[in-house]
Amino acid sequence: MRMKVIAIALFLAAAGSVAQAQPSPFPKAPEEPKISVSFKGGTVQEYLAALRAAGSKEAPVNAVVSKELYSVQIPPVELSDTTVYAALSALTVLVPRNEYELSVKPLSQMGLPQYHPNAFAVEAQRRFSSPDQMPQSLRIYSVRDLLAAPGEAEGERVSSATLLTALRTALGEVPGAGDPPPEVKFHAESGLLIVRATEIEQDTVKQVVREVGASVKNDSSARRAAAARKLDLTRGEQRVLMSQRVMESLRSRLESAKKMHEAGTVPAGEVQSLQLEYNRAEAELAMAQAERQAVEEGLILTNMGADTAELVERLARLEQAFAQMQSANAQRNVPARGGAR
Repeated sequence: MRMKVIAIALFLAAAGSVAQAQPSPFPKAPEEPKISVSFKGGTVQEYLAALRAAGSKEAPVNAVVSKELYSVQIPPVELSDTTVYAALSALTVLVPRNEYELSVKPLSQMGLPQYHPNAFAVEAQRRFSSPDQMPQSLRIYSVRDLLAAPGEAEGERVSSATLLTALRTALGEVPGAGDPPPEVKFHAESGLLIVRATEIEQDTVKQVVREVGASVKNDSSARRAAAARKLDLTRGEQRVLMSQRVMESLRSRLESAKKMHEAGTVPAGEVQSLQLEYNRAEAELAMAQAERQAVEEGLILTNMGADTAELVERLARLEQAFAQMQSANAQRNVPARGGAR
């Protein structure tokens, strides 16, 4: 401790004698106001409070300090007749150098000219430390949307066991895993993942959750696309079949109307009307066939906003209706027993 106090004293002496090398030809700048403080040790935040209390109207202590430094413990220090800049610069010696690298800069030199020349910023950059030296933190992740319901087979979503296995495997690959090891708990009722780990390990957890989420999303999208495509194909087949049946009916009626018109029993207007209906049905069939072809080539017409279960249910209803239509159509084409041969 004595060596650190001596080092601080030498540092402050050097800071106060920078401009004593040669007399300057320019007018001497007004001397900076000085402060004195007796700090008994504590946190950086308490040290700043002591500096501000030691300040005055002539020597106000205006400083912005990185919040991560507030709880850092520093030893006692005695400052007598020193500038605010030197008192703040003492933190570069007081704060453990193996954890932080500090710099003190006037705010007026940081693109903030509106601030007083004696307003300073104490910037801190944390030095890299191995995982076993890093503190653990507690974080909570919501993973409900990634997990399959109890009893549900893994498909679009994964089981909690699969997710926890992936997490523990990934955490086991973090270099220099700390002591104590990371702690991972899962609360099934809320779908919450509770993790106590270092910052590096927490980043690994976030990456696993993000990648599993992306995989679930991609699987879900693929399954929805497959269900939607099958729904579109079935709907297209049904539409083509219905259009063909309408055309067959109109063709028969049109041919009959033409014969009756030639016999003078049906006016020309009725034939023309049937011809227009037939033309519309022909266009509808062509459109239905083109749409079916587009679906076969990969176009999806169904709204993809619905979930897979809803699409599968709609497909089942449509397939049932389609099967009934085909059955009714087949029965109409079977000649009655005992009929004309």
